[in-house]
Amino acid sequence: MEELNLNTTTTTSMQLHLQRLLKSFSKSWYYAIFWKASTDLLFFSWSDGLLLNSGQAMAGNNEDVEWFYVLSLTKSFSFTDTSSTLSRAFSTSSPIWLIGANSLQVSGCDRAQEAQLHGIQTLLFVPISGVGVLELGSCMIVPENWTLIQRIKSWSSSFYDTSSLLPVAPKKEAAGLSCLDSNHVVDLTLQRKRRRKVVTRREAPSSHVEAERQRREKLNHRFYALRSVVPNVSRMDKASLLADAVTYINELRAKVEDLEAKTKKEITVEKSNSFNGVNATRMELEVRFLGSDVALIRLRSENSGHPSALLMDALRELEIHVQHASVSTVKELTLQDVVVRVPLELQSEQTLEVALASKLEMN
Repeated sequence: MEELNLNTTTTTSMQLHLQRLLKSFSKSWYYAIFWKASTDLLFFSWSDGLLLNSGQAMAGNNEDVEWFYVLSLTKSFSFTDTSSTLSRAFSTSSPIWLIGANSLQVSGCDRAQEAQLHGIQTLLFVPISGVGVLELGSCMIVPENWTLIQRIKSWSSSFYDTSSLLPVAPKKEAAGLSCLDSNHVVDLTLQRKRRRKVVTRREAPSSHVEAERQRREKLNHRFYALRSVVPNVSRMDKASLLADAVTYINELRAKVEDLEAKTKKEITVEKSNSFNGVNATRMELEVRFLGSDVALIRLRSENSGHPSALLMDALRELEIHVQHASVSTVKELTLQDVVVRVPLELQSEQTLEVALASKLEMN
């Protein structure tokens, strides 16, 4: 596929702090992700991230590394999973270095093994006491550096001191670094070749050539968006991507139909009681837009009254199409992540969140 360039719109305070912290190490690390622990210490979920445009992965498969980073937005990890490096680092309050492909593969951690398949050679997990874990990834072999560990610990102690959380004025991006806003999933691949082309007056393109260029850019934009929501892509060409997308949509459709069939079999009284029980529990609803009409819906609730069916019913009533869904259950809690295509009238975070909350309360 041709390269696509999208611009970020927001830089968070944490991203600015991370950018300054890692500036001297930008040639070593390709990305940084902060995984925040839930207040009840059951989950680690994405809090913020930074993509370091160091150019280190240009010699390898740069696209795979960027998509690994982008798709991390929908990830969450159980605190009780002893095989997870996130959980081990947090529970022992000790940093964990995984250096080299073999170390990543034999670690027993799904996150590390997935990173290795996307071209990552080094992973570092640094616990932030009582808050979460900072993950750094590199496409190169990076030896242990305890100076970096000490800097991260000093940074975390000052950043999470409320007296130091003053507004930070946006600055020009440091050379070699670029930030990826966690609220807007973006493709940071720069179109260097296109920008170097200078069209003189004598070489001005005709209208039909310009129209064709715009059509190809729009088509590539849609393919990039499609690739971001299809979990398993067999090959990188467009034909294979479309075939994988059709297969995945059929799987989701079958799951939705199965859920609807099970819901219809419920006795009316039992169904009513279940719904009332769910409405009485505490729900946490979060909406993030990944593109102009693609959004991530995250719903956390107690595992009672079929919360998955409730959410699917609400989406169906709002005529919102599901593209990807995942459900995780730990003890009495259920975490649902759903990637959806949003109708035009609901294409704002506040509007979509209010509409969903209203439907869930009615049910």
